[in-house]
Amino acid sequence: MTALQTRTAARPASTAPAGAGRRARLFGAGTPGRIRALLVTLLLASLAWGGVGAWTVATHSAAAASVAYTDEPLSLHAQRLYQDIANGDLLITTAFLKTSQGELGTQPGTPPPSTLAARRQFDAYLSDAAKQLAVLDATPRPGLAGPAAAIGAGLPAYSRDVSVAATVYAQNVTPAGDSAMEVASEDANQTLLPQAQAIYNLENAAEAASGEQATSLVTVIAAVGLALLAAVALVIGHQWLARRTRRTVNVGLAVTALALVVSGIWLTATFAAARADLDAAIGQGARPAQDVAQASIDVQQLRGDSLVNVINVINSTSDAGSAMAQVSQATTKDLAARLADAAAAGNTAAAGDLAKARTTATSWNRVNAQDYALGEHDQYANEQQAVIGAGGPASAGYAALQDDLVGVNGAGGALAAAQDTFNEQATAAAGAFGGLEAGVIAAAGLMAAGAAWGLDRRLAEYR
Repeated sequence: MTALQTRTAARPASTAPAGAGRRARLFGAGTPGRIRALLVTLLLASLAWGGVGAWTVATHSAAAASVAYTDEPLSLHAQRLYQDIANGDLLITTAFLKTSQGELGTQPGTPPPSTLAARRQFDAYLSDAAKQLAVLDATPRPGLAGPAAAIGAGLPAYSRDVSVAATVYAQNVTPAGDSAMEVASEDANQTLLPQAQAIYNLENAAEAASGEQATSLVTVIAAVGLALLAAVALVIGHQWLARRTRRTVNVGLAVTALALVVSGIWLTATFAAARADLDAAIGQGARPAQDVAQASIDVQQLRGDSLVNVINVINSTSDAGSAMAQVSQATTKDLAARLADAAAAGNTAAAGDLAKARTTATSWNRVNAQDYALGEHDQYANEQQAVIGAGGPASAGYAALQDDLVGVNGAGGALAAAQDTFNEQATAAAGAFGGLEAGVIAAAGLMAAGAAWGLDRRLAEYR
């Protein structure tokens, strides 16, 4: 056996795992190599915390801002769109009915009342509806294009049909005027109002989705979990380094730990505060506001249905009265449920108006039921007098109920109180995230710098 063969046979086989060999080639052998591996681990943890933490903040901040500054305002624009169309229809239909019947209670031969003032107010309602639609169109939603296009095309057609009815009535051709009025009423009740309701539902769904995203725990739990993993790696690494180097404190790693703890607590506390504010904004603001707005829509629908029923009577289609009464009963139940839900939200600022609205709704619903009963007993003249008579309980109750819900011209009542609560709480939630994203990124940079400086000093001792 040669000397080379002897040396080869005497050399023991390597028992080091392949992974250790790769680590040794990457970071070096012994304690310096492990310090370099610890440095890379902490740098990656710092970058991960900065990325995930900043993304979490950005996601929740954007969702909260969307709820406060986009979704809820658009929901109100959609509600205003419906309200404009419904108010215009109620106004002009009532004016035309009074024209058709020669203003109930006047002497035969008396000239019919002028609808000029009603036409001007009607045009103002439609003009405002077009403005609300333009605002909604500027922030498109999935599914919005169809209803928006239908309303965009329907408003001019509705205005033309109203003009036709007004022209025919002005010529004292009452039957033709009644038919034209029925066509115009169909424009509003079969096309415009259902599409406006669809838009309102879309906007409310978008607001609910943003609110759910803004208050979701999933991303925050993931970010906090990552911070805890980074903290565990930091503690284990510091303890190992203290044993190997016999140095109790590493200033660089202490800076890293401090930056991690401060930014983690800041993120957690901010999210908790913003979530509480947003929960209050939605629970005591947005949801009761939606219930009140829908209650107002129900009230307008009930009033509109009673007027349509009178139109059917005038045009000899009174057989539809029974079906209309059934629709009215379903809407009445929804109105009661909406008012109960709004009151249950516990908004003290809206409680007074809601209590009055519930009392008024009870008596007004009884009046509507009695009006339908008149038609069912063929007392059509009495039904018309009850529904469209000036100062009667039907019209007076409608006005009082709408005043309790949305105030005069949609600027008051329980709706305004709920909106004020929402605006205050949602603005606080959206503002809570201010500076946090930049703070998390800065903390991540400080963590990386502290780890690099602290471990580089220990590596220098081995050079």
